[in-house]
Amino acid sequence: MLKFNLQLFGGKGGTSIQTTEYTPTEFELQLQEIQVGYTNAIMPNALAE
Repeated sequence: MLKFNLQLFGGKGGTSIQTTEYTPTEFELQLQEIQVGYTNAIMPNALAE
């Protein structure tokens, strides 16, 4: 059994998450549409067994 000693970290645990506004570029939006199209194209083959 492994014991976890929080005092090793000064008694502080957990993670901090910073959220920021993010706007995808036009290229990223086009890439996302291409990826969705590809996924929709191969999905029938992936599901057929």
